[in-house]
Amino acid sequence: MSLRTKDQTSCVILNEAGQVLLVHHGNVGESWSLPDGVVDGRDSAWEAAIRNCREDLSLLVDDLELKGLYHLSHRDAYCFLFKVGRYTGTPSPDGRDVDEVRFFDVNNLPYPMSNFTARRIFDAVGEDDPVHMREQNLAEYRICRE
Repeated sequence: MSLRTKDQTSCVILNEAGQVLLVHHGNVGESWSLPDGVVDGRDSAWEAAIRNCREDLSLLVDDLELKGLYHLSHRDAYCFLFKVGRYTGTPSPDGRDVDEVRFFDVNNLPYPMSNFTARRIFDAVGEDDPVHMREQNLAEYRICRE
């Protein structure tokens, strides 16, 4: 049985051209991911997503829509996926957790990227289910390189 860890948030932030904002975490490897962070004891998932975007990217985000809830069985934790309706500011890396930020076309995502990140992006921008509930198990985790 896995030890329960803190829940996390991920945010899909689209610019006017419909491109998705991705971050590069210099301290965690080389892959691109969504802006994310942990939900600590004092925040709701919505508050944590707002705080993480402000602290890591210098962005003020608003109008968050829950697009997915992913059970991370290997950590017995949840990831709350939000699609950001509005943001103000210019995304810039904090230099600690995030060392690069860039917008990418949703149909031409960069590599390397995990299959979990790609799945979350497509869940958030897709037209089908309003909220996706999925299991994401470490045994299925892959870094895609092309």
